[in-house]
Amino acid sequence: MTANQTAQFERAFARAVAECIEVIDQGVDADGRPFYTVSGSKPGTQYLVIQVNAAQFACTCPAGQNGVICTHRAACRARLMAQASAAALAVATADAQRAADDDAREMELYPGYHADLDAAAARIQSNEVARAASGLDYDEFDELTHWEAMHGKAAADKERARLARLENAQVTFYADAEGVTHEAIGFDPDDARKDFSYLCSLND
Repeated sequence: MTANQTAQFERAFARAVAECIEVIDQGVDADGRPFYTVSGSKPGTQYLVIQVNAAQFACTCPAGQNGVICTHRAACRARLMAQASAAALAVATADAQRAADDDAREMELYPGYHADLDAAAARIQSNEVARAASGLDYDEFDELTHWEAMHGKAAADKERARLARLENAQVTFYADAEGVTHEAIGFDPDDARKDFSYLCSLND
Protein backbone atom coordinates (compact mmCIF):
# COMPACT_ATOMS: atom_id res chain seq x y z
CA MET A 1 0.00 0.00 0.00
CA THR A 2 1.03 3.59 -0.55
CA ALA A 3 1.53 5.93 2.39
CA ASN A 4 -1.88 7.50 1.68
CA GLN A 5 -3.59 4.09 1.55
CA THR A 6 -1.89 3.05 4.77
CA ALA A 7 -3.18 6.19 6.48
CA GLN A 8 -6.71 5.51 5.15
CA PHE A 9 -6.53 1.92 6.38
CA GLU A 10 -5.43 3.01 9.87
CA ARG A 11 -8.27 5.52 10.10
CA ALA A 12 -10.80 2.95 8.82
CA PHE A 13 -9.57 0.33 11.28
CA ALA A 14 -9.84 2.81 14.16
CA ARG A 15 -13.48 3.41 13.17
CA ALA A 16 -14.06 -0.36 12.88
CA VAL A 17 -12.86 -0.85 16.44
CA ALA A 18 -14.96 2.05 17.71
CA GLU A 19 -18.07 0.74 15.89
CA CYS A 20 -17.43 -2.90 16.97
CA ILE A 21 -17.16 -4.06 13.35
CA GLU A 22 -16.17 -7.73 13.29
CA VAL A 23 -15.66 -10.58 10.85
CA ILE A 24 -18.52 -13.03 11.40
CA ASP A 25 -17.66 -15.73 8.91
CA GLN A 26 -15.26 -16.54 6.10
CA GLY A 27 -15.02 -18.95 3.18
CA VAL A 28 -13.99 -19.35 -0.45
CA ASP A 29 -16.26 -18.51 -3.42
CA ALA A 30 -16.67 -20.48 -6.66
CA ASP A 31 -13.72 -18.62 -8.21
CA GLY A 32 -11.42 -19.64 -5.35
CA ARG A 33 -11.36 -16.17 -3.81
CA PRO A 34 -11.54 -15.81 -0.02
CA PHE A 35 -14.61 -13.94 1.21
CA TYR A 36 -15.65 -12.58 4.58
CA THR A 37 -19.01 -11.79 6.10
CA VAL A 38 -18.61 -8.61 8.15
CA SER A 39 -21.06 -6.90 10.49
CA GLY A 40 -22.20 -3.36 9.74
CA SER A 41 -22.32 -0.36 12.05
CA LYS A 42 -26.11 -0.70 12.31
CA PRO A 43 -27.62 -3.69 14.13
CA GLY A 44 -28.54 -6.55 11.80
CA THR A 45 -26.59 -5.27 8.80
CA GLN A 46 -23.90 -7.38 7.16
CA TYR A 47 -21.64 -6.89 4.17
CA LEU A 48 -19.60 -9.19 1.97
CA VAL A 49 -15.89 -8.52 1.55
CA ILE A 50 -14.07 -10.41 -1.22
CA GLN A 51 -10.27 -10.66 -1.32
CA VAL A 52 -9.48 -9.95 -4.96
CA ASN A 53 -5.73 -10.53 -4.50
CA ALA A 54 -3.12 -10.41 -1.75
CA ALA A 55 -3.45 -6.63 -1.36
CA GLN A 56 -6.91 -5.76 -2.71
CA PHE A 57 -10.37 -6.18 -1.16
CA ALA A 58 -13.84 -5.35 -2.48
CA CYS A 59 -16.80 -4.65 -0.20
CA THR A 60 -20.53 -4.53 -0.92
CA CYS A 61 -21.13 -1.60 1.43
CA PRO A 62 -21.87 1.87 -0.12
CA ALA A 63 -18.42 3.22 0.78
CA GLY A 64 -16.71 0.14 -0.60
CA GLN A 65 -18.69 0.39 -3.84
CA ASN A 66 -17.27 3.89 -4.26
CA GLY A 67 -13.68 2.67 -3.85
CA VAL A 68 -13.23 3.94 -0.29
CA ILE A 69 -11.24 1.85 2.20
CA CYS A 70 -14.20 1.10 4.44
CA THR A 71 -14.31 -0.23 7.99
CA HIS A 72 -15.26 -3.69 6.70
CA ARG A 73 -12.24 -3.99 4.42
CA ALA A 74 -10.03 -2.67 7.22
CA ALA A 75 -11.41 -5.28 9.63
CA CYS A 76 -10.66 -8.08 7.14
CA ARG A 77 -7.14 -6.85 6.44
CA ALA A 78 -6.44 -6.54 10.17
CA ARG A 79 -7.71 -10.09 10.68
CA LEU A 80 -5.36 -11.42 7.99
CA MET A 81 -2.43 -9.51 9.47
CA ALA A 82 -3.19 -10.99 12.89
CA GLN A 83 -3.42 -14.49 11.41
CA ALA A 84 -0.09 -14.03 9.61
CA SER A 85 1.56 -12.83 12.83
CA ALA A 86 0.11 -15.77 14.75
CA ALA A 87 1.37 -18.20 12.09
CA ALA A 88 4.86 -16.67 12.17
CA LEU A 89 4.88 -16.87 15.98
CA ALA A 90 3.77 -20.51 15.82
CA VAL A 91 6.60 -21.36 13.42
CA ALA A 92 9.17 -19.55 15.59
CA THR A 93 7.85 -21.29 18.71
CA ALA A 94 7.98 -24.69 17.00
CA ASP A 95 11.55 -24.02 15.82
CA ALA A 96 12.61 -23.02 19.32
CA GLN A 97 10.97 -26.13 20.77
CA ARG A 98 12.71 -28.37 18.23
CA ALA A 99 16.04 -26.77 19.11
CA ALA A 100 15.37 -27.30 22.81
CA ASP A 101 14.38 -30.93 22.15
CA ASP A 102 17.57 -31.47 20.13
CA ASP A 103 19.65 -30.03 22.97
CA ALA A 104 17.85 -32.28 25.44
CA ARG A 105 18.52 -35.37 23.31
CA GLU A 106 22.18 -34.42 22.93
CA MET A 107 22.48 -33.97 26.69
CA GLU A 108 20.84 -37.37 27.22
CA LEU A 109 23.01 -39.18 24.67
CA TYR A 110 26.21 -37.22 25.37
CA PRO A 111 26.09 -35.86 28.93
CA GLY A 112 29.35 -33.96 28.43
CA TYR A 113 28.40 -32.50 25.03
CA HIS A 114 28.09 -28.84 26.03
CA ALA A 115 30.97 -29.09 28.47
CA ASP A 116 33.14 -30.44 25.65
CA LEU A 117 32.09 -27.57 23.39
CA ASP A 118 32.86 -25.03 26.10
CA ALA A 119 36.22 -26.67 26.75
CA ALA A 120 37.05 -26.67 23.04
CA ALA A 121 36.14 -22.99 22.74
CA ALA A 122 38.30 -22.22 25.77
CA ARG A 123 41.24 -24.11 24.24
CA ILE A 124 40.89 -22.23 20.97
CA GLN A 125 40.84 -18.91 22.80
CA SER A 126 43.80 -19.91 24.97
CA ASN A 127 45.79 -21.03 21.92
CA GLU A 128 45.09 -17.78 20.13
CA VAL A 129 46.29 -15.78 23.14
CA ALA A 130 49.43 -17.93 23.33
CA ARG A 131 50.07 -17.59 19.58
CA ALA A 132 49.75 -13.81 19.70
CA ALA A 133 52.11 -13.65 22.68
CA SER A 134 54.68 -15.88 20.91
CA GLY A 135 54.98 -13.58 17.91
CA LEU A 136 54.68 -16.58 15.55
CA ASP A 137 52.38 -16.82 12.57
CA TYR A 138 49.72 -19.54 12.47
CA ASP A 139 51.81 -22.10 10.59
CA GLU A 140 54.83 -21.61 12.83
CA PHE A 141 52.66 -21.87 15.94
CA ASP A 142 51.08 -25.10 14.63
CA GLU A 143 54.55 -26.58 14.14
CA LEU A 144 55.52 -25.55 17.66
CA THR A 145 52.43 -26.91 19.39
CA HIS A 146 52.70 -30.16 17.41
CA TRP A 147 56.30 -30.64 18.53
CA GLU A 148 55.44 -29.87 22.16
CA ALA A 149 52.49 -32.29 22.06
CA MET A 150 54.67 -35.04 20.58
CA HIS A 151 57.51 -34.53 23.08
CA GLY A 152 55.39 -33.71 26.13
CA LYS A 153 57.40 -30.62 27.02
CA ALA A 154 57.79 -26.97 26.11
CA ALA A 155 60.15 -26.20 23.28
CA ALA A 156 63.36 -24.33 24.12
CA ASP A 157 64.35 -21.23 22.17
CA LYS A 158 66.77 -23.29 20.07
CA GLU A 159 64.02 -25.71 19.11
CA ARG A 160 61.69 -22.82 18.28
CA ALA A 161 64.31 -21.42 15.90
CA ARG A 162 64.75 -24.85 14.27
CA LEU A 163 61.02 -25.18 13.75
CA ALA A 164 60.89 -21.71 12.20
CA ARG A 165 63.69 -22.75 9.79
CA LEU A 166 61.74 -25.88 8.93
CA GLU A 167 58.69 -23.79 8.17
CA ASN A 168 60.81 -21.61 5.84
CA ALA A 169 62.22 -24.71 4.13
CA GLN A 170 58.71 -26.06 3.57
CA VAL A 171 57.57 -22.75 2.14
CA THR A 172 60.51 -22.77 -0.31
CA PHE A 173 59.85 -26.38 -1.29
CA TYR A 174 56.22 -25.72 -2.13
CA ALA A 175 56.98 -22.33 -3.67
CA ASP A 176 59.43 -24.03 -6.05
CA ALA A 177 56.75 -26.52 -6.98
CA GLU A 178 54.28 -23.72 -7.73
CA GLY A 179 56.76 -21.51 -9.59
CA VAL A 180 56.78 -18.70 -7.05
CA THR A 181 59.84 -16.42 -7.24
CA HIS A 182 62.35 -16.74 -4.41
CA GLU A 183 62.47 -12.98 -3.98
CA ALA A 184 58.81 -12.98 -3.01
CA ILE A 185 59.45 -15.50 -0.21
CA GLY A 186 61.66 -13.25 1.89
CA PHE A 187 64.58 -15.57 2.88
CA ASP A 188 67.52 -17.36 1.28
CA PRO A 189 66.06 -20.29 -0.70
CA ASP A 190 69.40 -22.05 -1.11
CA ASP A 191 69.97 -22.40 2.63
CA ALA A 192 66.38 -23.50 3.19
CA ARG A 193 66.55 -26.05 0.38
CA LYS A 194 69.76 -27.57 1.80
CA ASP A 195 68.17 -27.92 5.23
CA PHE A 196 64.84 -29.25 4.07
CA SER A 197 65.48 -33.00 4.12
CA TYR A 198 67.54 -32.86 7.28
CA LEU A 199 65.02 -30.73 9.17
CA CYS A 200 62.13 -32.94 8.10
CA SER A 201 63.92 -35.93 9.60
CA LEU A 202 64.23 -34.09 12.89
CA ASN A 203 60.61 -32.98 13.05
CA ASP A 204 59.49 -35.90 15.19
